[in-house]
Amino acid sequence: MIKQYKNRFIQGTLLTIIWIVFLTGFTRQTMEVTFFWNILLISASLSVIFGVIYPYIWNYSTWIAPISIILSSVINFLTGYFVLYLYSKVLFQLILPYWLAVLCVTLLLHVIFFYFYRKYQNEKMARELNRLHQR
Repeated sequence: MIKQYKNRFIQGTLLTIIWIVFLTGFTRQTMEVTFFWNILLISASLSVIFGVIYPYIWNYSTWIAPISIILSSVINFLTGYFVLYLYSKVLFQLILPYWLAVLCVTLLLHVIFFYFYRKYQNEKMARELNRLHQR
């Protein structure tokens, strides 16, 4: 399991770096060295969230649904604002006043995705149980 998390972290970091450099290449003519370190920190943050924390919360934790939803929403919200601050302080200041709306939308989307993800997981388990039962 640790090896799986490590692989997800490394893949997420590399893909995020490529994605951010690609997006920034269209808007910035020059990049400072500190921005490169910010890109690495952004990549590491997103990799920890989507490669380690989310898979643990959604696949392995035994918390009740509201706890999983609230925890993943808050982590996503805080990481999103942190990443936005590292990417552009101007954009961060522009979006900061709307933090409550962003938090509500994040929570709503997590509730919706949780419902569909659990439905998918239950159907997958039912198919597997039916397959085992038919043997």
